[in-house]
Amino acid sequence: MLFQYSNYFYGLAFIPLMVLFLLYGLRRKRKLLSLFSAPPAGLALTADVSRTMQYVKAFLLVGAVFFMIVTLARPKWGAKNAVVQQEGIDIIFAVDASTSMLAEDIKPSRLERAKYEINAFVEKLAADRVGLVLFAGSSYTACPLTIDYTAFSLFVNIIEPSLMNYQGTRIGDAIRVATKSFVAGENKHKALILLTDGEDHGSDARKAADEAKREGIRIFTIGLGSERGEPIPVRDANGNVIGYKKDARGSVVMTRTDDALLEDVAQRTDGAYFRSTTGELGLDEIYQRITGMERKSFGAEQLKQYEERFQIFCIFILTLLILELLLSERKIFRIDLAGRLFMRAGTTALFIIVLCGYAFAATPLLKWEVDQGNGQMKKERFDAALSRYERSRADNPGTPELDYNVGNALYRLGQFEKAAAEYEKALAVKQGKLKAGAHYNAGNAYLSAKDPEKAIAAYKAALRIDPNDIDAKKALELAMMMPVQKKQQEKQDTEDKQDKKKSQKQNDSSKQSQREEETKNEGKPKKISKDEAEKILNAMRLKQQEEMKNKKNTKQFAGANLDKDW
Repeated sequence: MLFQYSNYFYGLAFIPLMVLFLLYGLRRKRKLLSLFSAPPAGLALTADVSRTMQYVKAFLLVGAVFFMIVTLARPKWGAKNAVVQQEGIDIIFAVDASTSMLAEDIKPSRLERAKYEINAFVEKLAADRVGLVLFAGSSYTACPLTIDYTAFSLFVNIIEPSLMNYQGTRIGDAIRVATKSFVAGENKHKALILLTDGEDHGSDARKAADEAKREGIRIFTIGLGSERGEPIPVRDANGNVIGYKKDARGSVVMTRTDDALLEDVAQRTDGAYFRSTTGELGLDEIYQRITGMERKSFGAEQLKQYEERFQIFCIFILTLLILELLLSERKIFRIDLAGRLFMRAGTTALFIIVLCGYAFAATPLLKWEVDQGNGQMKKERFDAALSRYERSRADNPGTPELDYNVGNALYRLGQFEKAAAEYEKALAVKQGKLKAGAHYNAGNAYLSAKDPEKAIAAYKAALRIDPNDIDAKKALELAMMMPVQKKQQEKQDTEDKQDKKKSQKQNDSSKQSQREEETKNEGKPKKISKDEAEKILNAMRLKQQEEMKNKKNTKQFAGANLDKDW
């Protein structure tokens, strides 16, 4: 047996209080009756009153409340195996992770808004596979095609310009990498959603679009940013703006979208171009167009479906309440249809109707405000949802479920540290499933806030509660990889800087020696010694090695204008 809303079992704590109240009521009734008349008369008045029947009627009321709680928990049993044929489309998001995406003409920033919209888009999918390509001056596949939307969202949430080795905007390279990430040999079922804010830096995006067209890929392009352009903020370690990015000439960079290019790329593949300046990225319309595309089969999956059984317990409630209504407290059983039955039937019937309607609607009246917040979350109005949750929490302080909802809204607003704090509050709940979910979501928030150590601790806590949580295991692996990758990147950067300084020093030494020699031998035939010749050759050799190393690192995007590092 399964229960959809097991939280309602906390209501069982009300039953002992109800029993005490009923017992107190019976004692109070007898005491008042003894005060009303002298003992002989009182005994005569209560001679045919059955205490046993009084307890039976009280027991029937307690039983009705018990089954009411079970009904609200929505019991299910009787599993049936259902075979579901999975059909969908392969969708790859190519996201611009260049520094220009940090511009704030779209709040909270172009990149953060793109991440929100992608996650909201994926929530609508059922069986479509999704993948992620990141690009700037270089491109790579961050997440291959998968149906694991949770793992995909983790990759989306950690997108930052710092993940890219080279800055710039090479749209053509992103299209080529995405083309290779699709299944080769299929000329349909493929959609590429390209989100960028800048012009192409010499990667021939139109030619790449023609190549994608031959592979049956439809490209939907989304341009983020304003027409007048926007400066790129530069922040310190505390996140405070300390200036704006400048080019090699010292001028402030104004990042603009190449509408003509993005529209041409989309039209070449029978896609569409959408321009965003207010945060509306057009993903809803893209979703409608993608759902109309021909779908392919990914195979069949067996699922267990359980039957709703709460109706049975509604019958128990009706039966107990009707019996309590009909039974008399007198020793001689009789039914007073004209009096007592008529007076109480209306109240009981109203109670039953409200209870059954409450169960069938599956939306508790006490949680109306929360349901309104959930509706705002589905509409991606996260500020409105947060307001609803906060209002509900103000009336019900110390409720872990509400803390959990507030954390979800803050997370979607990009306030990861505050979200993690709310998830920590939600850990006060004793229910295993919700507690595991709070740990898991806290891990996601810490990971998005670039705090892998706390994320690892949170994921481990979630796995201690539910060791079979596959999502938590994958997230833990990702979090544990981040410090290693960071150290490797820092080590590589340090080595590159040291090599560059060494090479520069040797080049400067060689040039200085050459200038001194030229000055010394000015007006004379230029002769050099064997040692000097070897020094010059060694310097030239080191310079050549450095150039070969740079060519190797940048061979996949040779010809790029690396001066445009935004």
